[in-house]
Amino acid sequence: MSVIVRQSIKYSMVGYFSFLFGILSTIFIYTSNFQFYGTLRYIQPTAELILPFVVFGISSANIKFYHKLKSKGLSNDFFKFSLVFILANFLFIFFLFLLLGQLFPNIRETKIWEFKYEIFLSVGFLSFFQLFSRYLSIYQRITVASIFDNLFPKIAGLTAFVCFVYLGLTKEISLFVFASFFGLSLAGIFFYFLKFSKIPKKLNLIFIKDTSLRKEIFTYSFFVLLGAFGSMLALRIDNFMITELLGEKPNGIYSTIISIIGVLSIPMAGVFSIFTPMIAKLIDEENFSDLNKIFQKSSMFLFLVGCFLFVGMLSGLEYLFEIIKNGHELKANYQVFVIVGVATLFDIATGFNSQIIAMSKYYRFSVYTMLFLAIITVVLNIIFIKYFHLELLGIALATGISLLSYNIIKLLYIYSKFKVHPFSKNYVWIILTSVIAFFISYYIPEFENKYINLIYKPSVVLTVFLMFNFLFNFFPISQLRKGNLKTLLIGK
Repeated sequence: MSVIVRQSIKYSMVGYFSFLFGILSTIFIYTSNFQFYGTLRYIQPTAELILPFVVFGISSANIKFYHKLKSKGLSNDFFKFSLVFILANFLFIFFLFLLLGQLFPNIRETKIWEFKYEIFLSVGFLSFFQLFSRYLSIYQRITVASIFDNLFPKIAGLTAFVCFVYLGLTKEISLFVFASFFGLSLAGIFFYFLKFSKIPKKLNLIFIKDTSLRKEIFTYSFFVLLGAFGSMLALRIDNFMITELLGEKPNGIYSTIISIIGVLSIPMAGVFSIFTPMIAKLIDEENFSDLNKIFQKSSMFLFLVGCFLFVGMLSGLEYLFEIIKNGHELKANYQVFVIVGVATLFDIATGFNSQIIAMSKYYRFSVYTMLFLAIITVVLNIIFIKYFHLELLGIALATGISLLSYNIIKLLYIYSKFKVHPFSKNYVWIILTSVIAFFISYYIPEFENKYINLIYKPSVVLTVFLMFNFLFNFFPISQLRKGNLKTLLIGK
């Protein structure tokens, strides 16, 4: 078994374990104190919003230009330059923020000012961690980095939460514990990095004197900065804006909802990892017929699984709320579950449209669409919260409209360039199956025991989906024993 295959398997295992660890912590532990959980879910996303400006795309440039620099004997020098660059950039941005706080008193009234030390401490650790982590991917070593990147933040959150809620430590100490875990991640990745490479003692800046190479590196880095910031803005701005505009407790409630809805997206990671290399190959060969076939089959499979999970989730949410602590506060935001869930389903239904763009010569379009998503999300959040006073419902509507617009734009662009799309007639039958399964689970008699209902009603949903799958043959389940998922979806 090759290094790539072993690392991919281990990476997937770490990813799924991290998600399971996170979702169980969210449902059964964090719900006991939404206020502090909201604080935790503010610090890390805010740090990740600042992170692209500190790193400035330099970590990705180490990968992009590795072979070119290595051929000139400069790859290690560029890596050390990157360390110095990130440190200088971090100090500049941190002191600039402190200066702005003194010049503009309104900044000192924000949550980002209140938690500035915890946030910037996290930014510093994450900046260097990202550099070491990306550099290790050159050696095809991603599993250990994944443990520090995916699992450690969840352990950090749980540890800080236990320190504050159950051990009675102060909020400041507990948040410092949370930020310190990113330091442990950095220490771990650093010592792991030393197994494969060394940091040169002297710094050779010949590549800086090469005008053409310097321009190429920093142009690419700036482009990565725009993409990374757009991505973080689109994915993390909700936590930032909810906390700043509504407070920490609403952010804790919303973060819990998002974590539960995240279950719908689990199958996507595995399917995308299987097909992304194949997508790149088909695009290079201009084999758009096979690309369309894989696009439609994989998207239909993801949509089918997503619909089953979503309807099963809706059928059992009421009973889950009765089991967990403070579940009534989640129940009061049931509409948020539905809106964000439907938006996520549409995102799933459009399949790997982002991967198609990213693997083609039109990859820059991904940056533009991500920035569009970020801008429209921010604008809609402000409108729905500040002017319509819809609170978390407004956040959900903003997320739904943004994801809908974002995916429609990508789908139209892909069709205009490649004449491919993810939809087929099976989508109609899957939606019909979902509606029928939901109403059957809603109207069937329930037991007095909420634990039985929590298992019983989603089981009915599963039965309905299996029956309709038998009638319409959405997915050939009987063939799973004869071939793997890749073979089934491609049809070869």
